[in-house]
Amino acid sequence: FEDVNYPGGPGRDRLTSGGLAVSGAVVELFDSAGNFVQRKTTDINGYYSFGGMADGDYRIKAVNSTVRSNRGGLNCSSCYPVQTFRNYRGPSSLIAVTNEVGGANPSAQQDVALGVINNAQSVSTVSVSGDGVVGIDFGFNFNTIVNTNEFGQGSLEQFIINSNNLNETGLDIEANAIFDPAAGEDTSIFMIPSTSDALGRAADANFANGYFDINITNAYQLSIITGTNTIIDGRTQTAYSGDTNSGTVGAGGSTVGISAITLPTYDRPEIQIHRNNGDVLRLQGSNTRVRNISVYADNNAGIQVLGGSSTISNNLLGVNVLGANAGNIDFGVEITGGTTTIDGNYIVTNTDVGILIDGGTSTTIQNNHISGNGDAACEDNITIDNGSGIVIQQNLIENAASLGIDGDGSPGNITISENTITTSGQDGGNCNGNIENAGILLDGNNSSITNNIIASNGGPGIVLAGGNTYGNLISQNSFYANGTAGAALGIDLDGSDDIGDGVTINDTGDGDNGPNNLLNFPIIEAAYATGTDLIVEGWARPGAIIELFLTDINEGNATAGDNQLGMTTDYGEGQTYLATVVEGSGSDTQSGTSSYTDLDGNTDNTNRFKFTIPLPPGVVKGNFITATATISNSTSEFSPQSIIKGYSVITNRRITYRVKKN
Repeated sequence: FEDVNYPGGPGRDRLTSGGLAVSGAVVELFDSAGNFVQRKTTDINGYYSFGGMADGDYRIKAVNSTVRSNRGGLNCSSCYPVQTFRNYRGPSSLIAVTNEVGGANPSAQQDVALGVINNAQSVSTVSVSGDGVVGIDFGFNFNTIVNTNEFGQGSLEQFIINSNNLNETGLDIEANAIFDPAAGEDTSIFMIPSTSDALGRAADANFANGYFDINITNAYQLSIITGTNTIIDGRTQTAYSGDTNSGTVGAGGSTVGISAITLPTYDRPEIQIHRNNGDVLRLQGSNTRVRNISVYADNNAGIQVLGGSSTISNNLLGVNVLGANAGNIDFGVEITGGTTTIDGNYIVTNTDVGILIDGGTSTTIQNNHISGNGDAACEDNITIDNGSGIVIQQNLIENAASLGIDGDGSPGNITISENTITTSGQDGGNCNGNIENAGILLDGNNSSITNNIIASNGGPGIVLAGGNTYGNLISQNSFYANGTAGAALGIDLDGSDDIGDGVTINDTGDGDNGPNNLLNFPIIEAAYATGTDLIVEGWARPGAIIELFLTDINEGNATAGDNQLGMTTDYGEGQTYLATVVEGSGSDTQSGTSSYTDLDGNTDNTNRFKFTIPLPPGVVKGNFITATATISNSTSEFSPQSIIKGYSVITNRRITYRVKKN
């Protein structure tokens, strides 16, 4: 019979499991010396019968390789189950065997030879006398993984083959201690024996130091996952054998983004899967999930998404189960098609890229710790070469060899929100003559970068490049201490299509072309603090949405990157968002148009503004203020910073303070 919804743990008899009859399975009879006697095939009810024997002791063998699933699908001749239950006839009664999950030897291959009893997986003894014996049963399941073999019965590869070919009719795997799959989900049931196996089975040869090592050699490659609702979930091993690899890695529990969103913990799993040369897991099915395992590759990708829809969650990618660097790994995740969610993973030390997006119709990257990817210039934490519908949110993205997020050549429409992106450019960033050490580099149109902390990167916080682009919104982020490797801006609209060309000077009429149309930034003529108000006045393009910030100088986070970049005035980074105002709105008390030209050559003939807003908490005279402008979702660079001065509340006139030397 088939125990379709076997949950793991001790085996179950047919009545308890609601097992389904298996027809067409071969069952063989041997005498006590192991000599073949006769062979039968089970009927539609799973029954078989041997007759005509003399009283005595016999052995009955179920040929595992002939057991077929009731789940339908492709009637797969290479779909092999594992034994979960058998019974045998003792002196006077049937005795259940519930501790041979995986057969007599869980690490052995399926038996295919007919007429041979030696090394068979499913064998029961029976003593025949008088009226015979009824009820020698064998139970099987197609989801259980009981060894670390590359292929064959009870292996991860066999689970993938089974899932690819069998459908989910009637599948509703029963819950164990922490794991409750929904109906129709084809979930792996990891039950590889450890040294303290609950069923008393011999430990797998590749169990050591609290974890199981599935090593796929150069001569073999796991099948592409093409089935529906295939779930590889390492939590089932933990539920069975316990948390034998306890501990966490990474920055789990720390906060990211402006809203201080807490990252999940990154637990060390019990299962690691790696391949010495080539991609490890390849996903192409609908609703595929990979969870709570370690995956790494030596050349190519740990996980490659070719199509379909996939969720990759709570894994260690690029390191072993201990969180240690595992050697020469190219990509943690490589996406070339399909819809993918990458959620809650620890993705570190991949030699080329942590996550490579080179296709797909929707990719969401969230709640991950992505760190230290790339071992040379031109190699990034996240690289976007192609694809659409890309959302990057609530991640810690740090210590990239080159760029935190590299969207060079990307089509745009990327959403980047509530991340902390820091310390990019660890390998100097000299990529084919360009210095690539920014937090973010983006080409294309209509991307949105909001509510991120972008700090302490080797170069600029954000570089927008790629020629004449538009609609890239940069709003309410916190920029500070960028330019640790040399003078750089918080936001750099790179009209040269290089990686950070410095301040793009305002021009009359704002008619130039380039990233975000090289929108002119506001010019703050003056800023004053009163007891209750902050007054800011200056110039901006008509209808500009102006965001006001305190610079990182106020927070003590200024670096060499806050130098003037050849300018007379310092162009600060907006670290602390203060308020949003709109030129020409009802709160704008200054009207009219005039020209300006400052010492750096910034010039325009444009609209004047003046706003009075409630004095934000902590803002005092002597702070430095900067601003951005946004029109049609295209955001400018930061303005030259301006000091907040005092203001006379009696005469409403400006006061000039002079200090006389003795």
